[in-house]
Amino acid sequence: MPCANASGSHKLPLLCIGKSKNPRSFKGTEMKHFPVCYKYQTKAWMNQDIFKAWFFEEFVPSVKKHLKSKHLPERAMLLLDNAPSHLEERTLQTADGQIFVQYLPPNVTALLQPMDQGVIEACKRRFRKIMLRLLLEADCSLKEFWKKWNIKDAIYAAAESWGDVPNVTIQKSWFKVWPQLTEHFSSSKNEESTVVTSRQLLNGIQNVVEFEFVDITDIEEWLHCDKNEPGYEVLNDTQIATISEPTATDATDEEDEDENVSTPEKKVPPEAALSHVDGPLSFLDQQNDTDHIDVLNLRKIRSNICLKLYNKKKQLQITDFFNQ
Repeated sequence: MPCANASGSHKLPLLCIGKSKNPRSFKGTEMKHFPVCYKYQTKAWMNQDIFKAWFFEEFVPSVKKHLKSKHLPERAMLLLDNAPSHLEERTLQTADGQIFVQYLPPNVTALLQPMDQGVIEACKRRFRKIMLRLLLEADCSLKEFWKKWNIKDAIYAAAESWGDVPNVTIQKSWFKVWPQLTEHFSSSKNEESTVVTSRQLLNGIQNVVEFEFVDITDIEEWLHCDKNEPGYEVLNDTQIATISEPTATDATDEEDEDENVSTPEKKVPPEAALSHVDGPLSFLDQQNDTDHIDVLNLRKIRSNICLKLYNKKKQLQITDFFNQ
């Protein structure tokens, strides 16, 4: 679930919902370092409990922090569509009433809701482009790729695609519901170069074995296959009367069925991690088209690993005192 302000200067981490509390692919991963807000529910649907927790635990603190950094008053409105997974307006507001929600009229989501005016579409296109890139890098069949692909991979791909959505795309998505913004935001001349086109995806997928004969129509169908997916469970009157909606606490700690294979957790020592970082650093230093940001990030990672190695050496064992 994407959420951002009208200028695109504050994009909250995506809210991702899985079926399991502790998927096997999360083992050995510090959740605080995750690039998304992860919640779980037995059917991976959005429900009122998850949305309420996200609003008060993620949205409100993040918005307050952003406003404080800009020296602005802590006042904000979250614009929502009328989905059954959203609670009443009076329930979703801070104690002082300065941060609250406002609902759009029914049946206008596709016409006015900002995220539906090209933002979600842009994010999905980038997500599929990343998938194709990873598939090509894996140099294997699609079936083999899907066997290795897990929810953790999908989360990082989704976070990367959301991070790559340009501010101008978010700004333009607000023009229908807030036309006056056109006076404040000017279209970027480089916007077209950031758009992921169907033709680009076609060129990428045609390099995959067994997909040489895919055409543009297939790509368009792939891009819009989940266009009408509501994101929440749709129940009829009978189901509502007989089945209570599952909550986040109903989800079990069991693994997903496709991740039940038990694999031992592999610990990576700092010495091994350092050797793996030195290789890419040397490689980037020898390239003519290297982005200096990539080098700086790798050097920062290397420094953190070296610090852990230094601290590890400083920790003496009790046997060291007897050997002196």
